[in-house]
Amino acid sequence: MTRVAGVDGCHGGWVAVLVEHQADKVRSHQVKLCPTFENILTLNPEPTVIAIAIPIGLLDKPQPGGRACDRQARQLLGRRASGIFPPPSRPLLKAARYDQVRSQGLSIQSFSIFPKIREVDRLMTPEAQRRVHEAHPGVGVCRTRRRPAAM
Repeated sequence: MTRVAGVDGCHGGWVAVLVEHQADKVRSHQVKLCPTFENILTLNPEPTVIAIAIPIGLLDKPQPGGRACDRQARQLLGRRASGIFPPPSRPLLKAARYDQVRSQGLSIQSFSIFPKIREVDRLMTPEAQRRVHEAHPGVGVCRTRRRPAAM
Protein backbone atom coordinates (compact mmCIF):
# COMPACT_ATOMS: atom_id res chain seq x y z
CA MET A 1 0.00 0.00 0.00
CA THR A 2 1.31 3.44 -0.96
CA ARG A 3 0.29 6.60 0.88
CA VAL A 4 0.55 9.93 -0.91
CA ALA A 5 -0.16 13.38 0.51
CA GLY A 6 -0.84 16.38 -1.69
CA VAL A 7 -0.20 19.48 0.44
CA ASP A 8 -0.79 23.21 0.06
CA GLY A 9 -0.75 26.16 2.40
CA CYS A 10 -4.04 27.69 3.46
CA HIS A 11 -5.29 30.30 5.91
CA GLY A 12 -5.58 27.76 8.74
CA GLY A 13 -2.16 26.19 8.16
CA TRP A 14 -1.80 23.34 5.67
CA VAL A 15 -4.38 21.25 3.87
CA ALA A 16 -3.41 17.69 2.98
CA VAL A 17 -5.26 15.34 0.67
CA LEU A 18 -4.20 11.85 1.70
CA VAL A 19 -4.65 8.96 -0.70
CA GLU A 20 -3.89 5.31 -0.08
CA HIS A 21 -3.64 3.17 -3.16
CA GLN A 22 -2.61 -0.33 -4.05
CA ALA A 23 -2.14 -1.81 -7.49
CA ASP A 24 -3.33 1.43 -9.15
CA LYS A 25 -6.61 1.42 -7.21
CA VAL A 26 -7.49 4.06 -4.65
CA ARG A 27 -8.29 2.32 -1.37
CA SER A 28 -9.11 5.42 0.64
CA HIS A 29 -8.79 9.17 0.67
CA GLN A 30 -9.07 11.79 3.34
CA VAL A 31 -8.62 15.54 3.75
CA LYS A 32 -6.83 16.90 6.82
CA LEU A 33 -6.14 20.41 8.03
CA CYS A 34 -2.84 20.67 9.90
CA PRO A 35 -1.81 23.85 11.72
CA THR A 36 1.91 23.43 10.96
CA PHE A 37 4.09 21.79 8.33
CA GLU A 38 5.68 19.80 11.14
CA ASN A 39 2.26 18.18 11.63
CA ILE A 40 2.37 17.14 7.96
CA LEU A 41 5.79 15.55 8.47
CA THR A 42 4.52 13.56 11.46
CA LEU A 43 1.24 12.29 10.00
CA ASN A 44 0.37 8.79 11.09
CA PRO A 45 0.33 6.64 9.07
CA GLU A 46 3.29 8.30 7.41
CA PRO A 47 2.87 9.19 3.71
CA THR A 48 5.39 7.57 1.39
CA VAL A 49 5.41 10.74 -0.73
CA ILE A 50 4.49 14.30 0.20
CA ALA A 51 3.93 16.54 -2.83
CA ILE A 52 3.85 20.17 -1.67
CA ALA A 53 2.84 23.25 -3.63
CA ILE A 54 5.52 25.44 -2.03
CA PRO A 55 9.02 26.14 -3.35
CA ILE A 56 11.73 24.02 -1.76
CA GLY A 57 15.42 23.92 -2.58
CA LEU A 58 15.92 27.68 -2.58
CA LEU A 59 18.94 29.32 -4.15
CA ASP A 60 21.51 31.05 -1.95
CA LYS A 61 21.89 33.81 -4.57
CA PRO A 62 19.37 35.00 -7.18
CA GLN A 63 19.93 33.77 -10.73
CA PRO A 64 18.36 35.11 -13.94
CA GLY A 65 15.13 33.19 -14.52
CA GLY A 66 15.29 31.59 -11.09
CA ARG A 67 15.87 27.92 -10.41
CA ALA A 68 16.30 25.46 -13.27
CA CYS A 69 13.03 23.71 -12.32
CA ASP A 70 11.14 27.03 -12.56
CA ARG A 71 12.57 27.76 -16.00
CA GLN A 72 11.66 24.26 -17.19
CA ALA A 73 8.14 24.54 -15.78
CA ARG A 74 7.59 27.86 -17.56
CA GLN A 75 8.79 26.34 -20.81
CA LEU A 76 6.43 23.39 -20.37
CA LEU A 77 3.44 25.62 -19.57
CA GLY A 78 3.98 28.00 -22.50
CA ARG A 79 1.27 30.69 -22.41
CA ARG A 80 0.38 29.72 -18.83
CA ALA A 81 3.98 30.26 -17.69
CA SER A 82 3.05 33.34 -15.64
CA GLY A 83 1.68 30.94 -12.99
CA ILE A 84 5.27 30.01 -12.13
CA PHE A 85 6.52 32.99 -10.19
CA PRO A 86 10.11 33.01 -8.97
CA PRO A 87 10.64 32.06 -5.34
CA PRO A 88 12.96 34.13 -3.21
CA SER A 89 16.57 33.28 -2.66
CA ARG A 90 17.11 32.09 0.90
CA PRO A 91 18.56 35.41 2.21
CA LEU A 92 15.45 37.32 1.04
CA LEU A 93 13.21 35.24 3.32
CA LYS A 94 14.19 37.62 6.13
CA ALA A 95 12.21 40.46 4.53
CA ALA A 96 9.18 41.62 6.47
CA ARG A 97 7.79 44.07 3.87
CA TYR A 98 7.21 43.74 0.14
CA ASP A 99 9.11 46.95 -0.63
CA GLN A 100 12.25 45.19 0.67
CA VAL A 101 12.09 42.55 -2.10
CA ARG A 102 10.20 44.21 -4.96
CA SER A 103 13.43 45.38 -6.63
CA GLN A 104 14.62 41.74 -6.70
CA GLY A 105 11.92 40.85 -9.22
CA LEU A 106 9.66 39.06 -6.75
CA SER A 107 5.91 39.25 -7.21
CA ILE A 108 3.49 40.13 -4.46
CA GLN A 109 2.17 36.54 -4.80
CA SER A 110 5.59 35.17 -3.99
CA PHE A 111 6.01 37.56 -1.06
CA SER A 112 2.58 36.64 0.34
CA ILE A 113 3.68 33.04 0.87
CA PHE A 114 7.02 33.89 2.52
CA PRO A 115 5.79 32.62 5.93
CA LYS A 116 4.93 29.22 4.41
CA ILE A 117 8.22 29.08 2.48
CA ARG A 118 10.14 29.93 5.67
CA GLU A 119 8.33 27.21 7.60
CA VAL A 120 9.09 24.52 5.03
CA ASP A 121 12.67 25.70 4.45
CA ARG A 122 13.37 25.57 8.19
CA LEU A 123 12.12 21.97 8.47
CA MET A 124 13.69 20.48 5.34
CA THR A 125 16.44 17.99 6.09
CA PRO A 126 18.12 15.34 3.94
CA GLU A 127 15.81 12.80 5.58
CA ALA A 128 12.68 14.85 4.80
CA GLN A 129 13.85 15.35 1.21
CA ARG A 130 13.54 11.61 0.62
CA ARG A 131 9.76 11.94 0.68
CA VAL A 132 8.91 15.66 0.40
CA HIS A 133 8.87 16.91 -3.18
CA GLU A 134 7.90 20.26 -4.63
CA ALA A 135 4.89 20.03 -6.92
CA HIS A 136 3.19 22.74 -8.94
CA PRO A 137 -0.51 22.16 -9.64
CA GLY A 138 -0.29 23.87 -13.04
CA VAL A 139 2.45 21.52 -14.15
CA GLY A 140 0.75 18.49 -12.64
CA VAL A 141 -2.31 18.90 -14.83
CA CYS A 142 -0.48 20.15 -17.90
CA ARG A 143 -1.30 18.24 -21.04
CA THR A 144 1.06 18.22 -23.93
CA ARG A 145 -0.43 18.67 -27.35
CA ARG A 146 0.34 15.93 -29.76
CA ARG A 147 0.61 16.55 -33.41
CA PRO A 148 -1.33 14.17 -35.60
CA ALA A 149 0.77 11.57 -37.30
CA ALA A 150 1.79 12.40 -40.86
CA MET A 151 -0.22 10.61 -43.51
